[in-house]
Amino acid sequence: MREPSSGDANRSHAVRPHTADVIIEAYGQTRVDCLAEAVAALAEVYAERPSDTDSDADSDPHPAPYERVRVAVGADDALGRLLEEALLLLDSRGLVCFGAELSDIGDEVVGDLLALDVAAVEVTGSAPKGVADPELEHIDGGGHVWHARAIIDV
Repeated sequence: MREPSSGDANRSHAVRPHTADVIIEAYGQTRVDCLAEAVAALAEVYAERPSDTDSDADSDPHPAPYERVRVAVGADDALGRLLEEALLLLDSRGLVCFGAELSDIGDEVVGDLLALDVAAVEVTGSAPKGVADPELEHIDGGGHVWHARAIIDV
């Protein structure tokens, strides 16, 4: 089990065991911060960025933006579609999405997935096969006001 992690006190994510699968959870002050953390949590299910294991502390922890992904803003739909897009990029092009830079624009969430070629990362587990029960909710009060949760089939 990986505990919540974050480079920003206003965002975090965690990967937790679930029967034969894993659960990812993400938190953020905005919907797009929460969605970006969910993408980072998905990658942690099976891979580590080179900078996560590299002893060079000055290395850039974020891969360059790779793919622009458009998703509908529905509370559950945006999370599920974004995670499915990240899995599709892994399956079809061998790209691991470690995060996202997203914005709310009109009735869409628009942004870039941050990805690396799978050959450039340390694979730590089985590649995910699917996403089930994605939930994205707004929580009243507290520091983290958005929460995302999904079961990942591995």
